Amino acid sequence: MSKLSVQFHAMPQEMMNLVGDLFADTAVTVIEVVGPPLRFNIWDRDRVVDLIGKERAIVFTLAPPKLNAKSIYEFLKLNPDALVLHMGQVTPAGLSESWLSAMTDNESAMRRWSKTARRLRAATLTGAIAVNPRNEAWVPMRSHRFTLEAQRAFARGLAMLPAAGDSIVKLPLPPGKQ
Repeated sequence: MSKLSVQFHAMPQEMMNLVGDLFADTAVTVIEVVGPPLRFNIWDRDRVVDLIGKERAIVFTLAPPKLNAKSIYEFLKLNPDALVLHMGQVTPAGLSESWLSAMTDNESAMRRWSKTARRLRAATLTGAIAVNPRNEAWVPMRSHRFTLEAQRAFARGLAMLPAAGDSIVKLPLPPGKQ
């Protein structure tokens, strides 16, 4: 079983630049995860702009999707070759982390998803530290990914929040801001 996982910080308006190849590829079906109650809807390609500024998960499939699931886990069992994008959002607490992931035995699907992951990695920078807000202990996160816009937002004071836990992610400051 092949696995793909890329966690990163990006501003919501940057998502189309990072994964836009999936929306442009007519062989890919785009599924919006909405709720509660949880529902899986095939996206109309003309609505892609709705993605901006919303926290949601988007699922991509190469085969026609089975939509009759009651949870994301059930959906992935029904559609085992899917690629999932959990998109972070900006809240008063900060920017939550985004995550692109897939796990499949289908080599063709993994090749397609890996193409998007390579594109995302090429468009992001690496390196950060995770800081425990209670005791200020920190650990390097050398492979943590982020966009230049997320880095600029961090320099302006926007907190970078992890996908799980209560640590704060600190990004390097952009050149000229140190």
